[in-house]
Amino acid sequence: MARSNLLRNWTTLALACGIIASAWVMAGNTTAPTTAPAAAASGDSTIVHRGNLNLSLDFKGVFEPVQPFEVRLNPRRYHDDLIIRRVVAPGTKVSKGDVLLELDTDKIDTAIAAAQNQLNIAQANLTKAQADVRLGGQADAQSMSAAKQQLVDSQTELKRWDDIDSGIALLARSMISRISDYYVESYTDELNELKKMYKSEDLTNETADIVMKRAIRVLDLEKLMSKTAHAGSDRYADFEAGIQREQLLNGVSQQSIGVAQLNATQIQSSDLRQTSLVTAQAAEEEARKNLDQLRRDLELFSVASGIDGVVVYGSFQHKAWKPIEPDQFAPGEKVQADQVLLTVYRPGKLGLTAECPENQLGYFSAGTKVRVTPQSTPDLVYEGICQTPPAIAETQGQQQIFNIAVDLPPADRRLAPGYWADVNYNAGDRRNVLLVPVSAVWRDKVWITKLGSSAQEPRWVVIGASDGRNVEIKSGLAEGESVLTKAEHPAGQ
Repeated sequence: MARSNLLRNWTTLALACGIIASAWVMAGNTTAPTTAPAAAASGDSTIVHRGNLNLSLDFKGVFEPVQPFEVRLNPRRYHDDLIIRRVVAPGTKVSKGDVLLELDTDKIDTAIAAAQNQLNIAQANLTKAQADVRLGGQADAQSMSAAKQQLVDSQTELKRWDDIDSGIALLARSMISRISDYYVESYTDELNELKKMYKSEDLTNETADIVMKRAIRVLDLEKLMSKTAHAGSDRYADFEAGIQREQLLNGVSQQSIGVAQLNATQIQSSDLRQTSLVTAQAAEEEARKNLDQLRRDLELFSVASGIDGVVVYGSFQHKAWKPIEPDQFAPGEKVQADQVLLTVYRPGKLGLTAECPENQLGYFSAGTKVRVTPQSTPDLVYEGICQTPPAIAETQGQQQIFNIAVDLPPADRRLAPGYWADVNYNAGDRRNVLLVPVSAVWRDKVWITKLGSSAQEPRWVVIGASDGRNVEIKSGLAEGESVLTKAEHPAGQ
């Protein structure tokens, strides 16, 4: 009974303290820490209470150079050593056009000379390839014309044979046969006359025998010749005329095939010449491009400042300088390509990167005005204008930080990139609202605790404004309820 009374008295006292604290805040005592939680129900719990949120948001920012001039050597074709000949000292004030860095040009001069020689060779090869295409086309045209003429000649010869020559040849053979027949007929008549004459005349048998034998022999010979002539004429008509025409026809076919083969060969040769020409053109273009790019690379070997400003060795990245030691820029030292070697910034031309915690990001948009106080010169105050907050944050420990770019008016020339500033934004007040510590909420949940019980009940809540320490509870909790000061959630989340 005594223990129960003790717990009841402790609860009553805690609630009374919460009510007194809320009444004190609403009475207008703004000097009190109105955002502090009410008395805890236990060492790990906080009582939900009413209070005021003073949304005067404070965070850090770093000055950054606005449109600095960076010396970054990025040769496209030259891949040999980049050796320093001369460089200005860090901290030097330079004007636009002043030479900042000079490199030794001996090796790139040699590379340019070699590239010029390669271009000369490529141009000579291109000229030859162009001549091969032109002369080869002319030679192909002449060859094709001759081949086609030979085809036309063979076709004409075949047609002449069909139309004229074959008939003449057959007629000639027929005439020979007919002449032979005439001779046989004549010698037959002559022999018959001799036979009549020898019967009527008184000739010796010897003489008759000689004359008759000779006449018979001549007639037999003429008959044989006639027979031979007929056989030859028949043979020519039946075989040789056809063979001769076939030969002429074969000649036409061979010429036609020859023209087709020549055409195919010429197409292949033309394609090869065109391929050689395209290859020569590509080689010439590549050699010219290589020479042009080397010449442009040579321009990087002497770098002049693009702005008036102060020289720093290294680059400004991620809100800090990435310096390079001066001894790395001694004459004869090698430097790396595609690296910011020098940076020229303009004193007074500064912007700011403000580190906004994730739970305060909702207050900012493009055009939001903030108060910027340099830590090195706290007597100076600037009004900055925020740009659109980024969508991606960076992680700092357990926090998500959004780097908001802030535009500034011309700044004191004593300020330099890398200096820090205090950034303030007054988002107004939230009065007489339910409050719990920011740590009590995790993913729109809190964990309810009850006196005398170790049980914890998760509950969904709707949160509102936050000053980074406490957060407004719009719904889901009632005044006087007890919640875990540090919300439960899986480790690492």
